[in-house]
Amino acid sequence: MHHEVGIAQDILHKVLHEAQRSGLKKVRKASVRIGETLLAHPDEVKHSFSAVSQGTAASGAELEIAISPLRAKCSSCGRDFEAEGMRCPFCKSGDVEMISGRELLVETVE
Repeated sequence: MHHEVGIAQDILHKVLHEAQRSGLKKVRKASVRIGETLLAHPDEVKHSFSAVSQGTAASGAELEIAISPLRAKCSSCGRDFEAEGMRCPFCKSGDVEMISGRELLVETVE
């Protein structure tokens, strides 16, 4: 649960920053995209967000979470793929770079 609280605090910080930048006094809803390597339990992140946002402009806001799968690109053959291991499933090279699945992005704030 501590991991989810940390993620919720990061989300809150980014949501409040975006709300301030957009001139919003109150956040009703926020949509975020979280990489699957960061997210263990979406419901716990939502619960933690509700707790850490109390007393802020995001208090009571609905949090929508979309999960980005872990994807990698092979430096040897150039193909990208959903990563299940650290080897390219096409050419078997271990020379791969993660291209998604580790991000935490605020997509919308209303």
